[in-house]
Amino acid sequence: MLSTTLAPLPSSRFRVQFAVRSETPSGGGVKLRHYFEHVLASEMAEDACLYMPDNTKWDDSNPWSAYRARVCHSIDWARVAVVVISGWEWDRFIPTRFHKGAPFRIISLVQSFDQIVPGDSQFRHLANPAFRICVSMRLEIELRLANIANGPIRTIPACIEAPGPSAVDARDLDVLIVGYKRPDIADVVAGALDAPGLHVELLMETLPREAFLRYLARARSVVCLPSPVEGFYLPALEAMAAGALTVCPDVRGNDYCLHGVNCLKPPYRVEALINAAKEAATMSEARLAAIRKGARITVARHDLAYERCQFQSLLHEMLNGRV
Repeated sequence: MLSTTLAPLPSSRFRVQFAVRSETPSGGGVKLRHYFEHVLASEMAEDACLYMPDNTKWDDSNPWSAYRARVCHSIDWARVAVVVISGWEWDRFIPTRFHKGAPFRIISLVQSFDQIVPGDSQFRHLANPAFRICVSMRLEIELRLANIANGPIRTIPACIEAPGPSAVDARDLDVLIVGYKRPDIADVVAGALDAPGLHVELLMETLPREAFLRYLARARSVVCLPSPVEGFYLPALEAMAAGALTVCPDVRGNDYCLHGVNCLKPPYRVEALINAAKEAATMSEARLAAIRKGARITVARHDLAYERCQFQSLLHEMLNGRV
């Protein structure tokens, strides 16, 4: 890992500036919003600024809708102490003159393995000075192995909001297949589960968060079909939080999924997924109760309060010149 000596911040700089693009619902977008809310929940709330492009689409699918009134369409770089971006946004938001050195800190949230692949267009930005927060330990390990990241690296495991009271009266779905990332596989799995008395539903498009959580609350079991590789796959954790028996294959960034402990974790092959989905639909009450208990323990370890505390502590270290 490369290292950079960080100069003390001038006293005139105080803003914690977020620069955000939100085009479609995504776990990464929700996670960046969580980090903004962590600042709002601290004594730094008045110094939190939110930049979004002026062509941002504002509808129910935008996870930032509640903060529209706080959005500005320009950044006063002379007043920025810390800027927070997703790892994809160097070219979009950070002026080129600041890429190799800036009079403020840059926090880059690393949520994808793609950025760590040498052929990716964003790989070169790992050489830019920044403090990188990885949302899973697997991401941190591979980022360190790349031996190009310029600046400190820290893992803050992605966490989720504690689920509120269920808005549904009963679990009327036997199997919910979250298939919008793998529609090819989703149709095959759903077809294999077509049996009398078994209520199976396919979710083939992204939904606003509240609508998605309502689906999870209705399901006895949830079959998650992520991309083949994920930095941290949130829906499986959210399914556990909703009390559903979760089926999720290994996609590297979901190492919180432990087969037979808090979920079923088959190989990412169609036949294995079908067998796991059938097993989930017919599981004994005793085994189901044990796995759900393990899921509750996992969810408790990923409570958003822990993430908030970790990020707030990091900001204090930065603003006081300790990192």
